Amino acid sequence: MRQIRIILLFVFCYCITQQTHATYQVGVLKTAAPFAFYQDGVYTGLTVALWQKIAEKQNWAYTFVPFDTKEQAYHELQKGHVDLILGPFAIHPYENITYSAPYFLDDVTLLTQAHSQRFWTVFLNSFKNQAGSIFLLTLVVGFLMVNLMWFFERKKAPLCVLPYWQGIGKITWSYFACLSALGLVYNPHTNYGMIITGVWIIFSIFVINIFIGSIASSFTLSNLETRINTIDQMKGQRFGVVNNRSRYIDLLRFIQGNAYLFPTIPKAIDALNQNTLEGIVGRFSELNMHQKNNLTLSSVVLETMLLAFPLKKDKPFVTQFNKAFNAVKYDNILYSLCQKYLDQEGIKRCIS
Repeated sequence: MRQIRIILLFVFCYCITQQTHATYQVGVLKTAAPFAFYQDGVYTGLTVALWQKIAEKQNWAYTFVPFDTKEQAYHELQKGHVDLILGPFAIHPYENITYSAPYFLDDVTLLTQAHSQRFWTVFLNSFKNQAGSIFLLTLVVGFLMVNLMWFFERKKAPLCVLPYWQGIGKITWSYFACLSALGLVYNPHTNYGMIITGVWIIFSIFVINIFIGSIASSFTLSNLETRINTIDQMKGQRFGVVNNRSRYIDLLRFIQGNAYLFPTIPKAIDALNQNTLEGIVGRFSELNMHQKNNLTLSSVVLETMLLAFPLKKDKPFVTQFNKAFNAVKYDNILYSLCQKYLDQEGIKRCIS
């Protein structure tokens, strides 16, 4: 009887030890940058780094299990072959799968070609915004300054002896020459005139810098225009869909767009560059890194979703992970990792 108790105690201690030092099987996507990818012999990315921070704090041992596609990762997680999977996974009702708290706000949008707007179109658009207001303000202030100068200088300045409109014209030329490299070509003859001139010179420097900055920003930020800017423009057009995503195909069917299937995003981009497509439908998290050369993301948003960590349902590990994940978010570790792996637009979408 005593021997049986000893054996049972040994088995119990062994089980506890094994559970305490369990090695978690962590699925990871190999080509889902910047969230999870394989580079220079190691796995890296936002979700990988976040998991590593959590595992380090909890003293968890783990082994990475690589996957080529999200479908493979979901399948292995449902079968219980892995404990969680790393990558840009959206919250979706799958059997035997639960999710952590969300960490990223994602959109289904379009990657499309951009073309340069004409020079005069950009220039006129800038005047409709800040540049036009600055120009109008300059005219109003200039008119007031010229008339004040005429009033105070009319008895001492040679120009002001001339009839009103001739004198105003001469002073106006001098003042607006001050806005250019010509400099001031009129010298005031009274103290009030010098004060007015000094105020105008300071105002001129201020206006020139703002005006040039406004025009420059218009040509750098507004010079590119996407082909598709509204959902209505997608009607009857051809769009690439990668990996036969049924949800994207349904969305295109609903808005009367045509879906063409491609195995990878680079293959779809080749077709886009050859003008056989109007755009590629996908998530911001998947398409953002492909904004290069003449490719850019459209302002069209077809659907909004939340990214989170998928976990095997009904396992003690789920509760442990969620507690550890919330602690990491509370310590601002998530936000710091978003700054490391994402661009400015991506950082804005982090839920920390």
